[in-house]
This record gives sequence, C-alpha cells and structure tokens, in this order.
Amino acid sequence: MGLEDSVRTVAGSCGKVTAGDVSDFQMFVSAAESWVLLGFLQVVLFADLGLMDPVAKRRLKLQYVSEELEETGKMLYAQELQSRVCSASLDKFDDSHLHPRIVALRERQKHLVTRQHKLNDRVAARPDPPLFDSLAKETLHYSKSLASSEVVLNMHRRLVDAIHKLDTNSKSDKEKMAFISRAEDVLREEKVWQESQLRFYDKLNSRYCSWYPDMVKP
Repeated sequence: MGLEDSVRTVAGSCGKVTAGDVSDFQMFVSAAESWVLLGFLQVVLFADLGLMDPVAKRRLKLQYVSEELEETGKMLYAQELQSRVCSASLDKFDDSHLHPRIVALRERQKHLVTRQHKLNDRVAARPDPPLFDSLAKETLHYSKSLASSEVVLNMHRRLVDAIHKLDTNSKSDKEKMAFISRAEDVLREEKVWQESQLRFYDKLNSRYCSWYPDMVKP
C-alpha cells in the first residue's frame, strides 16, 4: 500500500468515526494513525531539497538583475546624452513625446530596481564553502532508508495490526500471549527505528541548522 492509499484509508475511517459507533480506544488509534501518516507526508514533501540552494539561487538572480539594471542605466544615459546634444534633457519631455524604446527602458529600470530591493531583503548567510550538497545527499539518503515509504508504512501497518489483535477479546490465553510476544518484538524494532530517527535529527540540527534553518527546521 502506498502513501496515497494509506492516507485515503485512514482519512476515510476517521471520517466515519463518531462517538456513538466506536470506542474511545478505536478513536485514539485512528487519530494516532493519522498523525503518523501526516508526519510521513511532511517528510516526503520536505526531503526533496532540489538541485540548488534557494539562497544561492536568489543570489544568482540578484546578480543577473543587478547586471541588467546596470546595462539599462547605461542605455538610458546614452539616450540622455544624445537628447541633450540634439535639444534638451529627456526629463523635459512627456512620455507621449519620447521614443517608445526610451519609455520601455524607463519602465524596465523601475521594475529592476524594485526586484533588486526585494531580492536584497531575502538574501541570507551561508557557509563558505557551502554545505548544501552534503545536506541534500544526507536528506535524500534518509528519505530512501529510515524514512522510505516501505519502512514507514510497514512499521505503521505492523503496529496497528498488533494493537488491534491485542484489543481482541475472543482469543484464548495462549493466543493472547503469542500476540503479546509479537507486539513486544514490534515495539522493540520501533524503538530502535525511533532512536535512529532521533540521531539523524540531532545530526541535522548540530551540523546544518545554524546555517540552513529554513531547510532543516521544517
């Protein structure tokens, strides 16, 4: 069962839950399932960091905008000099009396100035040399190992199965003891898995959080 099917199944069961037709225990289990799958969905959405650091991408955009703004300013300056030689400054004329090319350059200049200010406000500090490639590789490895759909959904299914079997009253004492033993095995595996999750979180937090809080904290 994939993530989409699991979410649909749990969402459907939770939607049918009412205080009158299920026990508090069943409602608790359904809520816990939903939180587990929601957490997994967050991992799926945030684990793919892309091919380039968003901050580096903004810096590159800022560089391109600044270069274009400088070039636009030079072209307008050349037009200004030509206008002064021939008659008067461009500021003496309304837009309706100017060449459309000059009007377009002025509008482009205003747009670039606004764009430059916005990009400047969003530039953040990053280490030198950058650690983005290392962060992206570790996150990708995590999403394909500890947080892979196979591992997470299998653990989720086994825990839920164990809970439902332990909640069954129509079993012999021998069968119940066998269910308890299997449930304890699943819980031990889940504890080891959870500890691995915490170690990965601590590693991300200590190595990357100070420089990449926008990518690590989510």
